[in-house]
Amino acid sequence: MTASLRMTMQLWRQRRDGEEAPSAGYRVYSALLGLVVLGAPAARGLWLMLEQPETRGALAAFADPTLLIPVAGAALLCALAAGSVRGPVVFAPFVAHVLGEGPLPRWRIALRPLLIAAAALGALGIALGALVGAAAGGASTTLIAANIATSGALPAAAMGAAIGLCLGLLVAALWLAGQAASPRGRRLLALVLIGATTAAAWSAGRMLVLSTTDALPLLAVLAAATVLMALTIPPLLRRLRTETIVGQSRRWQAARGLATHLELSQAAGLYGERPGPARRIGAVRGIRPLALRVLVRDAVGVLRTPARALAAVAALAVSGALIALLVAQGGSLVPMALLGAAVYTALGPLTDGLRHAVDAASSTSLYGVSDGALVASHVLLPLLVGGLVLLLGGLLAAPWSGLSPLGALASLLLAASTTLLRVVDALKPPMPPVLLTPMPTPAGDLSAASRIVWALEAPLAALLLGLSAALLATAPQASAVMLVALLALLVRRWRRR
Repeated sequence: MTASLRMTMQLWRQRRDGEEAPSAGYRVYSALLGLVVLGAPAARGLWLMLEQPETRGALAAFADPTLLIPVAGAALLCALAAGSVRGPVVFAPFVAHVLGEGPLPRWRIALRPLLIAAAALGALGIALGALVGAAAGGASTTLIAANIATSGALPAAAMGAAIGLCLGLLVAALWLAGQAASPRGRRLLALVLIGATTAAAWSAGRMLVLSTTDALPLLAVLAAATVLMALTIPPLLRRLRTETIVGQSRRWQAARGLATHLELSQAAGLYGERPGPARRIGAVRGIRPLALRVLVRDAVGVLRTPARALAAVAALAVSGALIALLVAQGGSLVPMALLGAAVYTALGPLTDGLRHAVDAASSTSLYGVSDGALVASHVLLPLLVGGLVLLLGGLLAAPWSGLSPLGALASLLLAASTTLLRVVDALKPPMPPVLLTPMPTPAGDLSAASRIVWALEAPLAALLLGLSAALLATAPQASAVMLVALLALLVRRWRRR
């Protein structure tokens, strides 16, 4: 960091600290309190989850390159798409404008936030890779740990950590590329990534297995790709435009402000994709019956934002594969709960028409179509696409999980229940004023906690749906109770809309 850049940031921090930022002591206190209250229980829960045999088996499956490479390719594509809306180089809007219009070279301005993002993603990759490698080393059944598992799980964990580090750095580089490249450049990079991922997965399944059972060739390829991407960092930093950095910084600040006030849907709406070339396709067609007409209209609406549609389909496919793997291993509770939330989130781009129909249901019915028929017709797209893609993901994971009717049933149950949860969430009324009043208890004021639960009602319910799907083999009544509760809440909110 140069002297002028250091002085600029120091002046900005002094101004910010004087106006709105908390003191350093308060930051340390908040960090320690969060570590004790949230970090310790989360770490213990993660440790207990990793001790379960079904979790280790599901992690060990990702050590096979024929499964690891497609998942890594999907992560790189998501990073490329994320960079177009929120890249790693983001400042406060005022700082972004001052630095962008100043005399400093662009790479000096953007290098520090990029290094922070790369360090965070690299650390995450090391942690995930070490977990996968340790699980594979204990299982001794997958390609990466085939030769080195005899000496214990530590060498396999080290190999997994090295592979995870390379993947984390590649994700950071593609994230920057998504922010710096033009729309045409991003599309070209996406095509190259898809082709490279397909070729690598094919070679891993055909040539790599026949030539060697060691993970060193895979690590060498990833290391070479990481070095090549590192060479592109300086030109990418120089290609960053001030308009892009300032625009993304403003949007990020607005989204953080809305999220702070628990306006999560509005914060997510700031990152909605603009309609692409498919907007020229007519959505209103003279098709009968009404349900099929609405289904076609919703499908055309989803295709008008292709990046969101592809991200949703990819997330559903990966979730379906993970559900099949976990169910085959016995169904671990915490991962299945997280998959319930993932499926609920992935259905978001497919339910835009459903949310609009619920909004229209609060006014006078148009064209002689009842509110119930309109909303029911808009449910078809997320229900059909979600169920089919989840089943397809489970089918793709069949070489590792086998064809399990229970896994298919769990996928269909999650697709149906999360779609129903989307309808319930769309009917959610404004926050009751009673939640804004203090709630004194011996443990303190719980009004803030109640507002957070209200804002996160749907994701928390999705976690419970994932838990009930995990208990499908041993306690199917849990899924029945959740469905009945959702239906009762749906009827109540529908009558009070």
